[in-house]
Amino acid sequence: MKTTLVTLAALAALASLAPAETVDFYIGSTAKGSDGGIYLATLDESNGKVSPPKMVVDLSNAGFQALSPDGKSLLSTSSISQEKGTRSGGMSLFSIGKDRTLTLTGETSAKGRGPCHVSFDHTGQVAMFADYGGGSVGSSLVGK
Repeated sequence: MKTTLVTLAALAALASLAPAETVDFYIGSTAKGSDGGIYLATLDESNGKVSPPKMVVDLSNAGFQALSPDGKSLLSTSSISQEKGTRSGGMSLFSIGKDRTLTLTGETSAKGRGPCHVSFDHTGQVAMFADYGGGSVGSSLVGK
């Protein structure tokens, strides 16, 4: 895997959901080509070892993630397709399966060049983003 920016945003949130000795967490990679996407790894709390990350979603510019308050959805920065074959910064929403697989359930454009932060409100019904390339912020309702 190429050297890239990765985010361990969901680690603490996932740890609080399960009292087990292992904690699954997602890592976002903004690497170009086949290495970019969202990876899943496991932390063994008893010895501090992390399993080798496995890609679970091929997603362009998946640099930052946020876990919903109920732990059932993951929000990620992304680069999404627009009209006429162009790409734009955006955010992608995934449902999390019992086996920690991710299924894309929605995406929206940030109408900018580089979303750098995503978050849910306290209810998990509103997804928000900040875009450093265009200096914008925005939100979108999450279908429940």
